[in-house]
Amino acid sequence: GQTLGDITQLDSEILGSILADLETKGFIKIADSIKLSDSGKEALQKEKEKSEYVLNLLRRQKQETELQEIYKYVEAAAKGKHTVTSEEWTRLMLTVDIMYPDFSGLLRERVGKMTIPQLHVCYLMRLGLPYSKIENIVELTRVTVWRWSKKCSWIYDGM
Repeated sequence: GQTLGDITQLDSEILGSILADLETKGFIKIADSIKLSDSGKEALQKEKEKSEYVLNLLRRQKQETELQEIYKYVEAAAKGKHTVTSEEWTRLMLTVDIMYPDFSGLLRERVGKMTIPQLHVCYLMRLGLPYSKIENIVELTRVTVWRWSKKCSWIYDGM
């Protein structure tokens, strides 16, 4: 079998080969220490940008999947076939906050203090639901939902 010394020697040779290859390609400079060259920095930056792009795509895809799940139970609730649970409200509100980071701040700024059902109305409006559906989902009267949707019509207008 191989001894620890043989393995260490092999590791050193492999590392040396990798470093030589990176230096030949212009990604690193080897003097007293190993330094990233300008082209190495550019290549690293491009890889970072690609990774961030892919990560953002994955995040968006996850949000869209989450949104589809939310729409399922919201639609069921609008038809009177489901009561939205507190966990589902939390999930809905977190998803809206991720998709529209300025939304909760704008709500506090423009509306101020709200009850939980009023807050739910605003979040459902932000998802684009008409008040005719919202009134079936929240525990408020039709008139209250209508008034609240008029008071917060800026949500429908794209803020």
